[in-house]
Amino acid sequence: MKKARVIFTVIAFLFVGSLVLQAAVPNIVGSWTGTGKAVGIEHGYYNVTYSVTITDQNGNLFRGSIKITTPMGTFTQKFTGIINSDNTIAANYRESTGEKVTEAVSFGKYIPPTSKQPKAGYEGYWLNSLSQDTGTMSLLKK
Repeated sequence: MKKARVIFTVIAFLFVGSLVLQAAVPNIVGSWTGTGKAVGIEHGYYNVTYSVTITDQNGNLFRGSIKITTPMGTFTQKFTGIINSDNTIAANYRESTGEKVTEAVSFGKYIPPTSKQPKAGYEGYWLNSLSQDTGTMSLLKK
């Protein structure tokens, strides 16, 4: 009987813990804008502007599109991502236009709003495997 009570207690704590983790995932759906800096083997150092739209979110999974403006042009790509319980984010995107395929992965952290900064933010970086460019991202939610 005592063993059954211990097992029940453990299962109850796991269940409650999983509910707390699920509730802790922030809603990041919406529009985000910002800037960053990048460097590439062929492109050198340059500034970047971003416009990100997260269209939908299911728990800690999300998807959307990103518009990236660089001196080489403006690129729009779709992406998917995950936000972890510690507010770290990983996203990947791939765009194929004719012979050109762009693939990149982004890592960063969601920064919840505070009294000092009333808007939510995101700080991170991205790596592009095709062009071998690397850049930073600093976004604020609109």
